[in-house]
Amino acid sequence: MRREKIYEGPPLTHDESVRIWRWERRMLVFYTAAMLAICGSILLMAYHGDQQPVRLGIIAMILALAVVGWVIQFRERCPRCNAQLGRQARVLLPVKCKNCGVPFPRPQDQE
Repeated sequence: MRREKIYEGPPLTHDESVRIWRWERRMLVFYTAAMLAICGSILLMAYHGDQQPVRLGIIAMILALAVVGWVIQFRERCPRCNAQLGRQARVLLPVKCKNCGVPFPRPQDQE
């Protein structure tokens, strides 16, 4: 059985908290835009999929989405232990860091 880490250090500052919640918002916006782009590419393939430039453009777009998503996903780190937050949660910010246990409270001005 895995024991839950209890954080005993100082809480996050307002600026640190705002920064990690901004990362979560960017992840949600990117995920939504990527899903819309993929749906659009499926429609484009249905009507113009026999044309090679269309197929190559869609492949390039999907590769670009994958690279940009990977960069955004693994860019943010825990302010206390420097662990990558993208490895702990895919889109939404976890309740606390799984490495050091620091909680990630939502800033008051974002509620």
